[in-house]
Amino acid sequence: MTLSSKVIKAGHIRHGDEPVQLGSAVDVKWVSSMDGTMHEAMNAAEEIIERAKAEAQAILDEAREERQHIHQAAHAEGYQAGHAEGVAAGKQAAHKEWLKIQEVVQGVLERTQRLQHYADRLEPEVVLAQAAALSAKFFSQQARENPQVLKEYLTALLGTVDDDEVVLFVSPSFKATVESLAKEWAGPWQQVRVAVDRELDALECRVQGEPGGQSFLAGPITTLTAVLDEVLYGDYHED
Repeated sequence: MTLSSKVIKAGHIRHGDEPVQLGSAVDVKWVSSMDGTMHEAMNAAEEIIERAKAEAQAILDEAREERQHIHQAAHAEGYQAGHAEGVAAGKQAAHKEWLKIQEVVQGVLERTQRLQHYADRLEPEVVLAQAAALSAKFFSQQARENPQVLKEYLTALLGTVDDDEVVLFVSPSFKATVESLAKEWAGPWQQVRVAVDRELDALECRVQGEPGGQSFLAGPITTLTAVLDEVLYGDYHED
């Protein structure tokens, strides 16, 4: 990602578009087992359906046999009313049993669909969590080994604010690093004051101009979530 693209992403966030919010840590191992659970659920549903068909057929066959027996007995004894009653009873029993089987099958299918829906929603959050972790690790290493990278990023970020005095809010763990490096930086950093915002996550920044002026979130992870928001959901637009 080029420096200019970082500034563009900061501008996007500044104009009020909400980036993807990373939730709490996701158990990736649990998600990796989701496919196996889905496969087992579908197999269970298919087995129930096959068993339901076989049981329904057996019930119908039994009902036919019973009807034949009753038919023969009724004819032998001359009771036509008994023959009709026996056929109706067999059909009714088969119908009731089939309704019970359908209810069981429908319940399994509904649970399977809910599980699939949850898995589909969870997968993008896992991607975001993994990408953010990698971004934070890489940026922290670069800040220590190559401070010029951090300077270029933050200087370009501050350049998007027109106010004469700018406050750069950082997380508590990030403040010492920025303050020590800012002492050696010239240019726009002479008008910058570094402060702590305890609600910010590691490597997250908040830039604020003069009182009542511009204020927006920035930082490598915020930029990353905005880009991934575009890739995963198609909601991102450059201003």
